[in-house]
Parts: sequence; structure tokens; C-alpha cells
Amino acid sequence: MDIYTILSSKPHNSHYLFKYITFIEQCQQKNFGYEGYTENHHICPKADDMFPEYISFRLHPWNCAVLTARQHFIAHIMLWKIYQNSSMARAIWYMSNGKWKQYNSYSKIYDELKNFLIPHWRYQGVKISEVNIGKAVVKDEAGNIFRVDVGDPLYVSGKYVGHTSGKRVVSDDSGKKFMSDSNEYQSIHKDMIPIKMDDGSIKKIHRNSDIIQGGNFSGQFKDTIQVKDSSGKNFRIHKDDPRYLSGDVTAVMKNKVTVKDETGNTLSVDANHPKILSGEYVGVNKGTITITDGKTNKRIPPDDKIPHGWKRGMTKRSGWKKSK
Repeated sequence: MDIYTILSSKPHNSHYLFKYITFIEQCQQKNFGYEGYTENHHICPKADDMFPEYISFRLHPWNCAVLTARQHFIAHIMLWKIYQNSSMARAIWYMSNGKWKQYNSYSKIYDELKNFLIPHWRYQGVKISEVNIGKAVVKDEAGNIFRVDVGDPLYVSGKYVGHTSGKRVVSDDSGKKFMSDSNEYQSIHKDMIPIKMDDGSIKKIHRNSDIIQGGNFSGQFKDTIQVKDSSGKNFRIHKDDPRYLSGDVTAVMKNKVTVKDETGNTLSVDANHPKILSGEYVGVNKGTITITDGKTNKRIPPDDKIPHGWKRGMTKRSGWKKSK
């Protein structure tokens, strides 16, 4: 794959493009056999206005560069220098204000980004922290990925679905993680349950562990609920929060049901959605039965033979309490 041809297809600075490609090649050589912390970088940026068609590392492995955190940050600075557009600026902005905060020593770059981005956001009449409120990253029937308002008729109708709809985070034999809709790979979350530790941290524990089986745990989201406010912003709060009790915020899934379409994609829609009434959308568990081995529950087609040691029904774990 000619990466230079792809990257140069957008308005760019040729000097920095050449330096960027050289930098990526040198990093790949330097990092060969490196066993420390690394991150997967999209050589051709995955932003909606750049090259979203190459977002999948499984389909386009040539677009993945394994970099250290610092190298990843520098790579995005170079992409900003190459394209000088808002999507490349935002990428570094978020990195500079997130887990890469330690790299804010690049003060000149940071100031350039701030001066570049703030007028854009001010022009849109929103605060920097509110840029993506009320937006959703979706894909159309052709698989194109882009961002729309949550009130977009095509999104509301289900013609546009979440860009990760039908996909799971999986890992291959080498332990590399990526998103896939293939059953060839096993989900990294399979049989893992997130629980709250005594220090307040969240840790995933296998469902067959002594902690889970003994019921001596609290679920990650125990007594909390995902809500949205009048602006469409989603967040999680305690069920006793005055805003929830007063109705100032409402449950995100209120009057929603999880369904699957004819192709098997899973999505959440209004309970009275026309496609539910027509039968085009069906419940995610329709056509399956629940079986248990006394520890684990799973769903299978009703015509499948129930494995030895399993029976029809569901086992309740003592650590989980049904909300009233």
C-alpha cells in the first residue's frame, strides 16, 4: 500500500509529510522487540474528514504503527503540522489534556492549537468542553463513518447506527486488541465482570472466581444509572441524586429497548419504533433460551441440544441484587 500517495491526497505540507513518514519508519524499526507500554497509531488518520475508510486495523494492518506513548504524541504533532486542520488539532488537544498531560512541555505547539481551535468553537457558539454534546459517531449502510446530531432523522430512524454497532473488542492469538464483528475472535470481556474494589477502583474479575461466586463484591455501577440532561449530554449518577429524583435528568434507556435488525446488528430504539411493530426489529434475545450450569448463564437457539451438565433456566448470583 502506497501510504505516501494516500496521505498526500489531502491538502498538506510536503516537508512535514516526508518527515512524518520517515519518523514512523524509524520508530517501527526502533520498537521491534520492545516489551514496554505501546499504543496502536493510525498512520493515515481515522478522523471523519481524513481517512475513516482505513480505521480497521484488521482490514488494513498496514495502517497500524506500534508506538510508545511519547512517539504517539509526537506523531500527532507532526500530523497537525502536515494538515493544519481542526481534526488534527483536536487530536493533540485531547491528548494534551488527558493521559498525555505530561507532554505539555510542548508549550509552543499547545498555544498554537489553542489559538487555532478556540475561534472555531466560539464561532459554533459552544464551549470547548461541549463540542461533542448531542453528537453521535455513526455509520451508514455502506459502512461510511461520520458524526451527526443525535436528533438526525436518519439516526433516529435507525438507518444510521453507531459506528461500533455489532462489533466487540476482541484479541487475536498474539494478544493484539481490536474491534470486530467476527466470531473468529474471542471478546476480551468474555466471562469478565467489572467490580468495585475496597479502594474504589474498578477491576474485572472472571465470573468463576471465588470473589464472584461467594457474592462478596459490589458491581461497578451498583445503585447508579446512565442519564441525559435537557441538552442531550449523557452521564452516570447515583439513583438517589436529586436531579434524577426530581426528573431534571432522565434515564438514557427510558422507553428504549435493545433490538437487532435483519443483519444481526444490535441497537437501542424507542419502544414504539415502527420497525418493532412491523417485525423488522426484534428483541435481542428473541429465538433463544437461557441455560445454566449452576454458575454461568448463556443463551442458545431453542433447537440446540443442551450440553451435559447444563439445564434450562437461570442461576442468580448472590452478589447481584435486582433494583426495586
